[in-house]
Amino acid sequence: MSSGLSSARPRLLLAASVFYLALIFGVMLWRGIEIEPQWVVLALLLIAVAMGRGRQFVQDWSPFLLLFLAYEVMRGFAGQTGFQPHDISWMETALFGGALPTLILQHAFYDPRVIGFQDWAAMFFYFMHFPLPIAVGFLFWTNSREHYWRFISALLLMCFVAFVTYLAWPSTPPWLQLPHDVVKINNQTTPKWGVSSVI
Repeated sequence: MSSGLSSARPRLLLAASVFYLALIFGVMLWRGIEIEPQWVVLALLLIAVAMGRGRQFVQDWSPFLLLFLAYEVMRGFAGQTGFQPHDISWMETALFGGALPTLILQHAFYDPRVIGFQDWAAMFFYFMHFPLPIAVGFLFWTNSREHYWRFISALLLMCFVAFVTYLAWPSTPPWLQLPHDVVKINNQTTPKWGVSSVI
């Protein structure tokens, strides 16, 4: 019976840790606080230490975090290369029968007077764009280091391809290209939420 309890203890610890992180991140999202990567990594390190795998966490995660954080820092470099952003709205209108899908979707689903479900979803994925891949990688790491290495290899390759694509072919976001027609909804959601915008 003691062996069963000892084998179930890491799972209980992991489940409690996931619940704790979800609670903390949920409160941060509710208050409009950006979830910065260093806090995510520190929280996962503490969980790994509690699981008795702190040293292994540092060994396995250091290369990934170094490259991933470098990608986050280098994203701003693309805007300093001197390449002019491209207008790709003609491609979108060609694909969607002469209409710009951003305008159609906003006119159909966005109401500036209320916070809709889609606004909540957009805020969640915007704030979680960095910590979510790390959290998924951590879940893989706790169960299978092989799956973890495959996951982070694919993630880093995707980041590299995305950076090179944006470096060589930067595009203007719709809310900058059409400022009078397209609303940057995330910037409008946080004030309606009752918190200061951090985006």
